[in-house]
Amino acid sequence: MGQKPTLHVRQMMKAGLVALLFAIFQISGAQDYDFEQNLDGLVVMEAENYTENVANGMTEWLFTQEPLDYSGEGAMMAVTDASFASAQDALAGSAILVYRINFTESGPHYVWARASRSADNPGGTDSYHAGLDVTIPESGTFINFEEAFGEEGDGIWKWIWWCNPIGGQAYVEVPSAGVHEFVVYIRENNFRIDKIVLSLIDYQEGVGYGPPGDDIAETIPATGIFSAELATGVLTFFPNPAGDRIKVRIQDGASAMNRIGLYNITGELVRSVQADFVSHADMDVSDLATGIYYLKLKRGEETITVKKMLKL
Repeated sequence: MGQKPTLHVRQMMKAGLVALLFAIFQISGAQDYDFEQNLDGLVVMEAENYTENVANGMTEWLFTQEPLDYSGEGAMMAVTDASFASAQDALAGSAILVYRINFTESGPHYVWARASRSADNPGGTDSYHAGLDVTIPESGTFINFEEAFGEEGDGIWKWIWWCNPIGGQAYVEVPSAGVHEFVVYIRENNFRIDKIVLSLIDYQEGVGYGPPGDDIAETIPATGIFSAELATGVLTFFPNPAGDRIKVRIQDGASAMNRIGLYNITGELVRSVQADFVSHADMDVSDLATGIYYLKLKRGEETITVKKMLKL
């Protein structure tokens, strides 16, 4: 049998592993995706920055800069001489916009789109379908300007979320963490989509340009968030990378009936702190293995926000 490495060698090996993990933590390296779920659990995509734009016969998505006041560099407009009322119709005949995303969370992701419909024909240009990988779920079918919006969405940008078949917030079910393709399908001609947000939380409110993404133009301010709970500061902790202990802080008003959980990369809960009406907590992580972990603030089974942590 070989000799056991000396303490000095073991320390050097650990230092090398930590350096490698830190590099992975900071830089994703070679990627097979174009978008990544951020630390607040959001996926934010400018519609024109798609991974793929695939036409289907006379059906296509075209770049547009109308109406004005778009986020980023422009938007995408559906062009078709047919309508695709059902998911089956869309799968068979629609052009598609594909967004390849690296998800850190599985489960339902609620779908928001900053969209516009024609002021000349609002009832015929006001909906689309959304799916994940090669399917369109019922909860992603016929996403449209809810009737209650009235004329507010005609010829201007409006955040939409209403899914007719389920009578509520549209969503897609992400089966596992990792890379998946979010796909936008045409339902009606002239529908325009400016920005897409996938969220772990059902907010039912959207304003302004929405949360910022990595690709948002610096000249366009990110003036809107879906909820105060989406503010970056709702959950903070330090130090990161972590040594033996971390200090966790929760934004005032966000702590009631919440739980803070620390999860390893396989999704196993390794630490938990009940945060009912508590704005701060200390967490002992001294016995955890070196690696990447995720700190989650949860209310019941609902994830409020997610932060990535490197344990040294």
